[in-house]
Amino acid sequence: MKNFIDRVHLPNGQIEKLNKLEKLYLIAKDLNKKEPVQFAIFGKPSAPVYQPIIDAQKTYWQQLDNSSPIVYGELQGEDEYRARMAKALSRQYQTPVEKDDVVFTSGGRIAIQAASYLIRSLCANKYVVTTNLFYPDHTGISYSSDDQHNLLLIDVEKEMSSITSENLRTTLDGIDKDNIGAFVFCDPNNPMGNIVGKEEWLKIIPILEQYEKSIILLDEAYAEMVFDELHQSLFSLASEQLRERIILLRSGTKGFSASGERMAILVSRNQSFINKIVEYHASNLVHSPKSAQHAYTCAMEQLNGDEQLRLASFYKPMVRSVEALLKETDFAVKHDAYQSRTATFYVIADFSDLFGKALPEDLLAIYDSKSKRVIENNIDLAMYILFKYKLALMPMHYFGAKLNSGLLRITCSFEHEAELENMQKVLRQIRQDLIG
Repeated sequence: MKNFIDRVHLPNGQIEKLNKLEKLYLIAKDLNKKEPVQFAIFGKPSAPVYQPIIDAQKTYWQQLDNSSPIVYGELQGEDEYRARMAKALSRQYQTPVEKDDVVFTSGGRIAIQAASYLIRSLCANKYVVTTNLFYPDHTGISYSSDDQHNLLLIDVEKEMSSITSENLRTTLDGIDKDNIGAFVFCDPNNPMGNIVGKEEWLKIIPILEQYEKSIILLDEAYAEMVFDELHQSLFSLASEQLRERIILLRSGTKGFSASGERMAILVSRNQSFINKIVEYHASNLVHSPKSAQHAYTCAMEQLNGDEQLRLASFYKPMVRSVEALLKETDFAVKHDAYQSRTATFYVIADFSDLFGKALPEDLLAIYDSKSKRVIENNIDLAMYILFKYKLALMPMHYFGAKLNSGLLRITCSFEHEAELENMQKVLRQIRQDLIG
């Protein structure tokens, strides 16, 4: 595309350091200056912030003595908060977690970057196993790192399914065990909106136990957003030996609706893993804000099963409404394995019926190619819907889907009923326009 920097002004030429997701978002924001755009593109929570976070922040700041400074803290996090967080995690996972196993960090994205640094340091030139529909940072692509991994991708796109022991075994077949450096699991899954579940984890565990030198990154940023049941974690189900190789990620961004406060933790029983994470912090972050450590600790201390189900129940009706709308308008994904989401606030839709439609003139103006006239790929689909219907959706190609895929991700986190009503209106209009 051309004229992008002219359309979206950023200081110091920083536009080239942004990845494709942010570029699409900024195009939508620029368009929104002229006409209202509905944003269902990024994972922005809409539930009220978890009350214990508010209470904890108030307490933290009210107890400060304004006659003295707030001094630097520990790279790994304050001893008190790590001890309390370890106790809360031990209760939630029903397995012992020690103070020294916990590292406070600033949001899930920094946590993933720290884990990626660890994997690159300890597993150079080895395969990293993850799904072919993935959260982009899980591939090692981030602002502060190079993609040095050789990715070995589990095919979940073909059947739109979750990870299974069968598709994991198929992916690993014929690969020397010593060449597998790490496994990356996102459970509950972004972008799929599904979970692995206890039954399947118990089948996967014996496979993972065969890879004794491999690191396992377990991203549970959406653990509080599982519908109708409590999340069953690999961290709880794993044997002691397997658990030693797991790096657990938890975040206050989504389930606690505190994305602006950048709260997250990494947990590992392996001291060499912790050392590498702290090494990353020393160079890039120093440490997580003490107030955020305090607030996240207090929130996790008060989180129980009933609270977890209550938090997830906020998004479930929105997800079900969008699923019903997609079926009504015939934009639902047709695979049997993808009929009803079990977690998160994401639903994937299939807009492949739009391939071949003429692109709007104002969209053509920012494409480089003069021969470009119709929707040909996944990115075109998202841009077409954005420019013609003022609805911003996420191209699944940015999450690993094939470029010729018709899949777009919808974030079902509406702040007002009018947003759902507008989406209903837009999708019905798109289908009506197709019918002619």
